[in-house]
Amino acid sequence: MDAIHAGFAVAHSVDELVTSERPEKPLFRIEQIKVRSLRLT
Repeated sequence: MDAIHAGFAVAHSVDELVTSERPEKPLFRIEQIKVRSLRLT
């Protein structure tokens, strides 16, 4: 599901994507947009 959200965010040039995923996940490898986590590190 995160891949769908990330693809949509990139396609629509959003400023950032906020997720509940941990920063170690592949979602954070996206370079086109800033991805932030709600989890504390």
